[in-house]
Amino acid sequence: MEIGIVIHGPFCKETNKLIKNAIDIFGSKNVIYVTNDNIDTQYLGVNKISPKDPGQIKYLGRKGVNILRHVQNIKEGCKYLIKADYIFKIRSDLNMSKNNFYKIKRYALRHPKKILRLKTFIHVTPWNINDYIFGGPNFIMQRFCELVLKKTDKFMDLLIFNKYKPNQCNFLIYTPEIIISIALYAAYFNLEISDLIDTDILTNTKMSHSAQGSFIFFQFHNIIFLFPDRLSIISKWNLRHRFQYYLKPLFMTPAINLIDKVRFYVR
Repeated sequence: MEIGIVIHGPFCKETNKLIKNAIDIFGSKNVIYVTNDNIDTQYLGVNKISPKDPGQIKYLGRKGVNILRHVQNIKEGCKYLIKADYIFKIRSDLNMSKNNFYKIKRYALRHPKKILRLKTFIHVTPWNINDYIFGGPNFIMQRFCELVLKKTDKFMDLLIFNKYKPNQCNFLIYTPEIIISIALYAAYFNLEISDLIDTDILTNTKMSHSAQGSFIFFQFHNIIFLFPDRLSIISKWNLRHRFQYYLKPLFMTPAINLIDKVRFYVR
């Protein structure tokens, strides 16, 4: 079975070593680097493609989200590695060893029809999974890309604005990782987004069980060292993000209520 590696994203200090380790395990013909950075391919040791930039998505007051760029890069990589039976997509800022690449190769050979996801100690549900590394059969990865790129507005309705059915877990919907997980699930079972609109996905036990069946999770022993500082669970960026979306309301709501009471009595 041919296994292809799509490394995507801006070039950084981890990228060159990441590509070299991928080549050592999979061979240069099965590795492609997708980026808009101007990098000499002789320096990389693999071919590079630069797709057209689809832009960002901005919602709920957040900064632009790169999910469209992310998925466009995967799509172009899959097209380039069309002869590969199985495709892994890997972010260019990860610090993966040869042993890590060898491990995902073993998992792909063991589960050639499943979607492989990286499990970390912070995920709670099969939907709230990081998007650093995942893999699947080439046709499923391409179907996943088509779902996101051609039907983005419907995903926004279903997952971001939660227009069709409010649910008690809607604070989880504000992450691009949710969009990716749902799109992978739909691609695996050959579903349309319209098939999911009337379903409360995040709290649906049956769908969660079927997601667990379609996703195979693997872990790395060097998980602490796998990600750059910005993605560390204790990094300043992560703490600020978590405070803004999860902890801030816990502090702000009581304070606002107290101020309202003070204003009432002062009047």
